Amino acid sequence: MRKLITLLIIAVGGLAIAACGGGASDHATIEIHYSSFVQKEVEVPAGVPVSITLKNEDPIEHEWIVGTAEVHERHRTGTEPFHGTIPT
Repeated sequence: MRKLITLLIIAVGGLAIAACGGGASDHATIEIHYSSFVQKEVEVPAGVPVSITLKNEDPIEHEWIVGTAEVHERHRTGTEPFHGTIPT
C-alpha cells in the first residue's frame, strides 16, 4: 500500500510539472468575457513574432487596439463612429 501511495504522489507530481509547460510561447489566445480579459497577462518571448487569437465570448463585438498611450487616449475620448483615421 505504501508503494502505491508513493507511485501516485510521483505520478501526480509529474503531471503537475508537465502542466506548467515551458513558459513563454509564440502564440497566445486571449479570451474576452463580460467586457473583461480572462487572462490578465500573456508571456511571450522578446523579439519573436507572436500570433494572437482573440476569443470573444460576449454577445457584442469588441475592438483590439494596439498603439501608444496617445493612440489609446484618442480612442477613449474620441466620438467618431468609425475609426478609419485612428490607427488600430
